[in-house]
Amino acid sequence: MMKFVCLFAVIAVALADPWNGVPVAESYINLGAINNVPSSYNCTAYAALFTSTGILHSPGIPDCIGTAQIYKCCEADHALMNPLISYLQTLVAVESWDTTKRLAFSWTINGQTVKTGANTASPAISAFFMTADALIEEAFSFYDDQILSTGVKAATPPFDPSKVIFSYINNGAADATKAPTANCKSWASLFEATGVSNEPGIPPFNGTASLINACTVRSARFTTLVPVVLSVYPVESWDASKRVAFEWVLTGVDAQGVAYVVPSLTVLYMDKYMKITASWDWWNTDLLPPQMAETVRMNLKL
Repeated sequence: MMKFVCLFAVIAVALADPWNGVPVAESYINLGAINNVPSSYNCTAYAALFTSTGILHSPGIPDCIGTAQIYKCCEADHALMNPLISYLQTLVAVESWDTTKRLAFSWTINGQTVKTGANTASPAISAFFMTADALIEEAFSFYDDQILSTGVKAATPPFDPSKVIFSYINNGAADATKAPTANCKSWASLFEATGVSNEPGIPPFNGTASLINACTVRSARFTTLVPVVLSVYPVESWDASKRVAFEWVLTGVDAQGVAYVVPSLTVLYMDKYMKITASWDWWNTDLLPPQMAETVRMNLKL
């Protein structure tokens, strides 16, 4: 019998995260598999990762809501690919200011498609919104669903979020041909008037004036900002609303001349016109310049 070994290559930033999200992520991406044995998929264990009213959002199919539906969706996913040997890449666990937990990670869906027997791999990003006890209330996954069903990558993504992403990570800058200059009014204009920015560890910024403040906080981190986008996964919902997840590295130099490298994951929820309704960032705040804590307190007037 052929023995399958699942290797989980997780970037070591998880060691400094406030809680360990690796076991939850590993169980999720391998459908509850036990002891790295692909044939041991366990949809009961998979569904138990969620609250009883949890919601699973996957590309191309209706949402799965509640334990029974999530169990059925797990079985349907297993029917598409077996064996399944998915593996983690970058993982960031954060704890919000209200003690609820959030988890985001990049990973690769990897295995053999049942329909054709072909080896198939698709990169992905998932984001979890969780209770304080680390049960998933909502899970959003981002990947090319066509490649899983047909083995062929989609010819074009559902939309192009590149300009929004560039401006978002560069604090409102719009020109990629020269050194980006922060423009906090432009950054806030990426959002709807009632849009919300959610960063790890601090209360959300809500509405245009508050978003300009959020950008001011972001801009204060570094005198030189040189972020790099590693991967982008746009998804369009049945109601034409858009969402995109991307992995990037927040890199820059602070006022003391110290360089920082911060692995980051972000999800943007947008309307059909690509205005952001809510942004969610995942990064380890301990990896940011230490003076940020005082900057946050001053800007939030805490």
